[in-house]
This record gives sequence, structure tokens and C-alpha cells, in this order.
Amino acid sequence: MKKIAHIVPSMAIGGVEVAAQRSHAALNAEVDYRVFYVRRKGSLQCGQEPVWKLFRYWLRGHWRPDVVITSLWWSHPLGWLLQASGAIWAAFFHSSGYSHLVDRLVLQWAWKHAEFRLVDSTATETVMRLAVKQSARLVPYVFPTHGPIVAWESRDIDFIWTGRAATVKRVDLLVRFLGLAESYLPNGRAVIAIAGQVPADLAEFARTSRWDIDIRRDLPNADVLSALGRARFYLLFSDHEGMSMSTVEAVQAGCVAVVRRVGEIPSYLDESACISIPDDSAETLGVVARSVAAMARDSNAAETIRERGLAAIRRVPTYSDSLLTALRAMNRSR
Repeated sequence: MKKIAHIVPSMAIGGVEVAAQRSHAALNAEVDYRVFYVRRKGSLQCGQEPVWKLFRYWLRGHWRPDVVITSLWWSHPLGWLLQASGAIWAAFFHSSGYSHLVDRLVLQWAWKHAEFRLVDSTATETVMRLAVKQSARLVPYVFPTHGPIVAWESRDIDFIWTGRAATVKRVDLLVRFLGLAESYLPNGRAVIAIAGQVPADLAEFARTSRWDIDIRRDLPNADVLSALGRARFYLLFSDHEGMSMSTVEAVQAGCVAVVRRVGEIPSYLDESACISIPDDSAETLGVVARSVAAMARDSNAAETIRERGLAAIRRVPTYSDSLLTALRAMNRSR
């Protein structure tokens, strides 16, 4: 059985980490897949261990991975180090943009030096290939879902936003949009599932809004999925994304996606399968808020968009199958 070590900065709540947790059982049916963290254990659980234990296992000969996968910039230098010791290094890339200068430098370096490259989307691959012309294997953030979808009229959450408290996620636009939406939907309810500290402007908006604004920090993925299943509209204002696992999950749960179509999103949601936010201007946000308010009262229009979105997601390969296919191909003589 091939041995796989997946190194992440921590197992906090985020697309990379949730994917590792959700794929853990499926991957271990075919390979020995273990997760190691660099900084902290995090709240997600899949038997993860600190990365120093991986090095101890290696040095003592107790468990030596055939393939080391690294995700996010904190982890990539460790993949390079283990590659120098004899492992196959597969660097995994998860975004169509860079968060800061160090992130850019490390990701471009890892793209160049890793033996194999994995990407969550073609958008991510396009951005990375601008630095170095190397090929990659696609592993999209899609997981199969089961169970019925709650009817539009029975949903008790008007809006849901989920993500990290990071600048790229544009919480400022979320606050501006919800403020505009209040003008058209006087009795709204919004759930904000945020990983990390709550930004001051969001906390102040929740305090003063006449809506029911429910901010929930560091929710387990199962609770996020439950909330998505009760929400009408899913919101995304990010400047850039890769596959956007939360968008996929929202569409699978029956939400109407109200999104900036960044990263890979245009490849699986065309403008007929979502409410598109073409730019971040105040005028555009106002137009979108009015469109959303109109659709909130039109279940037929909402159902049409939901069906189109679901059909598009079903055509995308799943994460676990795609990763296993990539791992099977990672072989070389030593």
C-alpha cells in the first residue's frame, strides 16, 4: 500500500483542511494517507499529527512516505526537504491569486521545484504556469452529497456567507451588500460562518442591523453544511479563489449562489446558474441587492437557477477520485 503524508500549516477550518478531513476515509481505502500539521493541530479531526513526528518516523525508519503532499506556503519547504531525502514531493496549489509577497515567492518556487504539482482548478494552474511552464494534475474540491434538498419556501435563512477572516475574502463588501439588502428585505436573516477573529466592521454591523445577523465562529464543516441546507442565498465576494469549495457545497445544498465569478467559478457556474457580481462598485452591489430581493419572492426563478447549478456541479469529478488517480501515477525508480 502506497504511503502518503499530507502536510498542512494547521487543521483549522478552511477549504484545504476540510478537504483533507472529508477525503481521509476514502483515501485510506486504497492508500495509507496521514495528515501532519506545521503550526497547530486545529479544530478539524482526522488523526493529524505534528510534522516533527513525521521526521521522527522517517529518521527511525518507522514510517516513510512514498509521496509527500504539501498545501499552502508554510508547508512547501518541508516537501522540498523530504524530496531531498528520497520521497516524491507533490506540491498542491489552491488559489488563483497570492495573499502576500512571501506567499507568491514560495508558491512560485514550489511550483518550479516539486516533482509533481496538483491544482484545485484550471484557474489556479493558469496563474501558476505564468511563472514556470510546468504541468499539473487537477484535483477539484467536489465531494458527493446525499439526501433531499430543502424546498425554497421552507428555508429559514435568507443569506449565508462562509469563509476565513482574510482580506482576500472581502468582508467589507459583505457588510456593504447586507446594508443595501436591508433596504429591499426589511426582515432578513443572515448567518455568517467565519473562521478566525470577527472583523470590527462586521461586528458593528451585526450590532446595529435591524436584521437577525447570526455570526458563528469556527463552525465544524457538518454544521456549515447544515446551515447551507437551510439558506436561500449564498454570498461570495472574494477577490480571488481557486475551486471555491464553499461555493460548490452551497450549490449542492440548494442555495442560489450570489458570487463574484473569480477563479474556477466561471467554469462550473455560468451567469444563468447564479447571480453574478461583475464588480465591487456600490452601484453594482445595489443592482445585485435588488435582483436578490426580487428572486427571494419568486420561487420559480430561484428553482431554475438551483437546478442549473446542481447540473453543472454534477459534471465535475470528485476530489477523492481525482487525488487517487494522481497518486497512482506518482512513481519513479529510486
